[in-house]
Amino acid sequence: MGLSLNKLLDLALLMAISLFIGWYFYDAYRELASVENLILIAPVASLTLVLCAAEFIRNLREKELNPKKMESIRDSIPVMVIFAGYILSLEYIGFDVGTTLFIAIFLRLHGELRWQWIILYSVLFGLIMSYFFSQMLPYPMPMSLFPTDY
Repeated sequence: MGLSLNKLLDLALLMAISLFIGWYFYDAYRELASVENLILIAPVASLTLVLCAAEFIRNLREKELNPKKMESIRDSIPVMVIFAGYILSLEYIGFDVGTTLFIAIFLRLHGELRWQWIILYSVLFGLIMSYFFSQMLPYPMPMSLFPTDY
């Protein structure tokens, strides 16, 4: 079974991500094995490890990479830029407004043209996620609309 260099690199990256997630979860658990500390870390780590395992298996089964299916770096850079802007702006505009704006810009960047759909989806998702995090996380987050102790 001869694996191409691209496939080997993909598999190596999946392994590196899995090892990092495993280490991060173990470190968080070792530091403080409480529900408050692990309420977000454990589910996200578990889901990420399952997705990495599924992608690893899919990648092994796939015969050869289809260059037309591969996302180009030109398509990835705008997403990385808006994500970095999102993370850097959370302190100033709050998690609720920042998440809503990030989702709206992301949808528009990926070709969604219906403004009603963009506004409805981004506002609903952004506010629901903000409310969820404001109620579930044991520490305050910067918010613009939801009350917080931040």
